[in-house]
Amino acid sequence: MPLRRSPFFESAGAADLHPAAITYILPDKTEWKLTSPGAQQAILTGDLSKSGFDFGTNKWLSGDMGRPRFHPIDRFIAVLRGTWWVIARTTFDPAAPSAFRPALSSPI
Repeated sequence: MPLRRSPFFESAGAADLHPAAITYILPDKTEWKLTSPGAQQAILTGDLSKSGFDFGTNKWLSGDMGRPRFHPIDRFIAVLRGTWWVIARTTFDPAAPSAFRPALSSPI
């Protein structure tokens, strides 16, 4: 059965959204900061230095991968595009990374 076009599922353009109802950051206004030689991060809401909810996005630059590290609280990861190569062990072995691809997510 083919899907029917419905106004319910059509997205509004950024100019149509009421600023009191929603907060958004356009891609060209995102503030990226270099967090290591091979990664950039943008915090979209919250403060990483305080407890509570925060949301950010990371870009791994070509040739870099996630290294072993641990966090005191769960972090949920979703790959949106490309492949995130991560070392999911306690020792760094760049010859044996795990691949996280879009639609695969995991608490880290």
